[in-house]
Amino acid sequence: MYAKGHKITGLNLGVGWAVAVAANYQVSLLLAVLAGICAYVGSNAPDRMEMRWWDKEAGQMKSVIPHRTITHWFAMWLVLGFYLLEEFHDAPQTGALFLLGASFCFGCLLHVVLDMPNKKPIPLFLPKPSFCLGWWGSAERQYTICFITTILMGVYIWWELREHWDYVLQNPKEVASALWQRFNHDLSLLAQR
Repeated sequence: MYAKGHKITGLNLGVGWAVAVAANYQVSLLLAVLAGICAYVGSNAPDRMEMRWWDKEAGQMKSVIPHRTITHWFAMWLVLGFYLLEEFHDAPQTGALFLLGASFCFGCLLHVVLDMPNKKPIPLFLPKPSFCLGWWGSAERQYTICFITTILMGVYIWWELREHWDYVLQNPKEVASALWQRFNHDLSLLAQR
């Protein structure tokens, strides 16, 4: 998948994850939004962490870290993400950084999972590229995957908020105003620290 596909699927993950955090954890709306942003940033991070540049003389891309090696290690992102989320569960009032770190890791995990169908191998359990499904090339099904993740995100949000849709649809201005006030309140608490 190319960068555009990772950005779209990462945006879907970020929005869905922000809703999941807001709905399932006793955290501020600001922290839920930041968790969504971290998931989005993480979904683009494995390629960016390779520190790539275009070498004009060689006429090719070069990188400090070889492509699809340690930054695309499935097991590392999975274990680190769940470890950080568990640390957040142990201290939800003081563990905001654990939640943000876990969100970033889950974004990286999405990136790696969406690279698996590609014909180029990635590290699965050991930090050596060894696994690929070989179903298609990098951008062959990118927009189909983006469409599917958008549908999944929409269905998830509908399901998560299913008990509140009648109220939201009947009172959209009140809901928007309440969310804005809550967000501003969270910002003012942050500014006081």
